[in-house]
Amino acid sequence: MKTRKFIVVVFSLMVFLITTHISVVQAVAPGKADLQYKAISMVTVSFDLENGTASLSALASSKRTDTETELCLKLQRRKTGTDTWITISKWSNSSSGDKTVYISKPKKVSSGYDYRATAVVTIVNEDGDVIETTSVSSASETYE
Repeated sequence: MKTRKFIVVVFSLMVFLITTHISVVQAVAPGKADLQYKAISMVTVSFDLENGTASLSALASSKRTDTETELCLKLQRRKTGTDTWITISKWSNSSSGDKTVYISKPKKVSSGYDYRATAVVTIVNEDGDVIETTSVSSASETYE
């Protein structure tokens, strides 16, 4: 199952890289509708939990060449049955222009919690002003 999801993520990345421009991108996550952005070209987040290891990844890019794309990938958990998500690990990366930024990380986790991945994407212009920001979360998985 883990290998299949990895292949799907790699295939998706390859399709994106082959099609260098995407005019409209939709990010679909649990509890969110399809979204259309003014500066964000693409944002995806992937999460899998198997045998006590969480595998998370995220991709993002800008529609514009005069910007910087900042990506923060967060591993979050909550006690099963509660509503509050707590970030337990996070990683950041960035790229300039309309290049894709990518993060992929494995992380050992403890039992007794629900886990999910959240990608926070921020597009910044040359003056350092934030043009657009959004976050997309994966579905949660329970590790008992």
